[in-house]
Amino acid sequence: MGEVLIDQYVLHIRASDCVQPTNTNTNLLIELKGGIPHSGNQDYHISVASAEIPFTWYNFSSNLTNINMYVDGAPSFVLTAGNYDIYELCDEITNDATFPYDCSYNENTNKITLTNEATDNTERDLNTTNALSQNLYKALGFDTSADITVEASGSTTGTNCVNLNIVRNLYVFSDALSSSNVLTTRVMNFDSGILAKIPVDVSPGSNLLFNPNEFGSFKTVIAAQSDLQVFDIQIQDQNSNILDLNECNWEMSLMVEVYEREQPVSGGRRSIQTESQPIVSQNITQPTARIAVPQASLGTLPRATPQTAPQVASTSDVGDVFDGEIDDLLLRLTTENLR
Repeated sequence: MGEVLIDQYVLHIRASDCVQPTNTNTNLLIELKGGIPHSGNQDYHISVASAEIPFTWYNFSSNLTNINMYVDGAPSFVLTAGNYDIYELCDEITNDATFPYDCSYNENTNKITLTNEATDNTERDLNTTNALSQNLYKALGFDTSADITVEASGSTTGTNCVNLNIVRNLYVFSDALSSSNVLTTRVMNFDSGILAKIPVDVSPGSNLLFNPNEFGSFKTVIAAQSDLQVFDIQIQDQNSNILDLNECNWEMSLMVEVYEREQPVSGGRRSIQTESQPIVSQNITQPTARIAVPQASLGTLPRATPQTAPQVASTSDVGDVFDGEIDDLLLRLTTENLR
């Protein structure tokens, strides 16, 4: 069904103005004093008009659950939160006093090798399946479907390539605003709450400037239940983790449009308007000469009195005579058929 645009609003959001239930600076509670009015059978169409978000989150942090590596069922290595290139990361792992592995990187294959440097000549289990450590193992290219056992002085190389592009996209999300036109493969169905997806195309320390005109405008449909006054806005990564901007503020503008839903026609069907068919006027050319009617015996039948046809338009004398002669002809033909 179609909808009719009723009103438009722009909401400018500054993180520093909003209540923040957590200390990540990306989980905001917005409480408008007046609110955006709603009445009747209406929807909100919401889109991100612009966003300015500093890349001050860490690609390795506790809220992304990717700073631990477990060995033999216990935490063995804890990475200090921050941003690392692969060489810095290898140095951190190798130089750690409690982690019994040496870490080396092959530029040609883009893979990591861990070598068991334990001095007690025992094999060690890399707990790549542990929920607290599998994200770091995965970033280093190791298979996380089963733990890996490494013999003393032995080594293991990741089956996959290193990928330190941890946060690839930002999602503008709201628990309070349930959308009806957004689907994701994460749930293989409608994934309510997502207002926009913002690609991360800048380096750490830069400002992420989002202009939706570059990616195409999309409006999330929110079935309105009341005035838009109190709701939340979150900035998440592609895995639904709330980012931590380390107390740096950001800004965003939302376009809010109010649409009136089209009312269905009674009976569940739309009315069908039938166009009236034009009346085609037929021009009949009347003869200008008399028609010779053959004489026939009428017997005892009385001669019918000619009837004058209704006058539709002005006629000539010839037309009047012609009408009478037609009546005579019809009467004679009828008499002949009765014989």
